[in-house]
Amino acid sequence: MTGVQTCALPISNALPTPTWDIIDDVQSIINAAGDLLYGTANDTVGRLGIGTNGQVLTVSSGLPSWQTPVTPDTGSETLLGTFSLTGPTVTISGINQTYKHLRLEVVNAYVSAGGFQLGIYFNGDTSSIYSRAGFRLQPGGGGTFTGGANENFPRIPVGFTNMPTAAGSAIDEILITNYSVTDHFKMVKNWGHVETNNVYFQVANYRSASAITSVTLYAGGTNFSGGTVRVYGVK
Repeated sequence: MTGVQTCALPISNALPTPTWDIIDDVQSIINAAGDLLYGTANDTVGRLGIGTNGQVLTVSSGLPSWQTPVTPDTGSETLLGTFSLTGPTVTISGINQTYKHLRLEVVNAYVSAGGFQLGIYFNGDTSSIYSRAGFRLQPGGGGTFTGGANENFPRIPVGFTNMPTAAGSAIDEILITNYSVTDHFKMVKNWGHVETNNVYFQVANYRSASAITSVTLYAGGTNFSGGTVRVYGVK
């Protein structure tokens, strides 16, 4: 069958022999390879042109349509940049806003003088709208847990110990969840260790609904002498 035709069967000249009058030829609706026919209303036919590669057939407003499927979040990471720690602060700006979460690895950060703690703040904002709470495993004596908290602080203290004054094995992981949204405050989780058996975990918040477009690492009042920051975007 080469086509589907809608026909009427009248009687011509009062003769018993029927003749066919073609009223509509559905073939004429097809314009290109891959066209689909569908009903638009009662006794009414419409045409849907073929979609593009990778699209799927779905329903929109009660009619069939082609749509590109949404790629689900996979948790995959992309390295956005690597930065050296030097001077009193290091600011990472122009952060890509297309990811869901932001993860920072601070590796072997050390400073020029003792007694200073690593800090972090966002968007150049040093107003007192940061809070954090957590605990650490105290080295020695079989290990004991101690806790701590800061409320209404001008930045987030990272960990519970001061930074070393020489390169070692310190590492801090900082995860900023939903950093690019603008409808709620930002949550920050971070963990790491400064020396053998001195490990910690903490949660913090930045009480601003603004998207985070820059991150500043603060040497605590002295200067960074070395270390590296790797920034990852997380889907």
